[in-house]
Amino acid sequence: MAVNRQRKNSAYGVNEPAVDVFPVPIVANRAPGVNDKAQVGTVWVNTDTDNTYILASIKSNVANWISSGGGSGTFDSLTVTNGITSTNGNISSGGSITATTTVTANTNIVAANDITSNAGDITATSGNLIISDDATIGGDVSVTGNVSADEVALGSTARIIDGSGDPNGTLTAPQGSLFLRRDGSSTSTRAYINTDGATAWTNITTAA
Repeated sequence: MAVNRQRKNSAYGVNEPAVDVFPVPIVANRAPGVNDKAQVGTVWVNTDTDNTYILASIKSNVANWISSGGGSGTFDSLTVTNGITSTNGNISSGGSITATTTVTANTNIVAANDITSNAGDITATSGNLIISDDATIGGDVSVTGNVSADEVALGSTARIIDGSGDPNGTLTAPQGSLFLRRDGSSTSTRAYINTDGATAWTNITTAA
């Protein structure tokens, strides 16, 4: 059953005119919906999930409740000073998502622009990492860092790695991994495939 508590509360004092009183929080064992109407600014507490919501507006007879706690949410942009974690839902932004440590979701992480973690990992444990700033290719996944070889982990164990120098005997990777050599200068020194799950690499002959 929808809640309808839009009347303002008032209080009276001695020799004082009527003054508005902040609305009493609504406590329920569910999240609010578009038909749950109250005074703008009302706090809703969902005791089942320990989440809280604030009524931001009522437009066209539709109540717009904004989550101030856990759960999923959609934002124009999202910036936090610590980690961003969603344990049972999506992290979604119409703009960018930025955290100084980690960005973690058990399902999807979606942003129209950049997803940035300044000092940690970006992890989707059972969903997709989607970057949609280019509608044709879906955006790029970039791996950078001050290391001799940068890599992209594929769905199983294989890696796509780029670096300088011959990887034989020096670079360990799962069998089937590819090494793209930045300083390769001939048809036999531009690409390699790992053949033993350790440091053995066989060169892939490329076109001139």
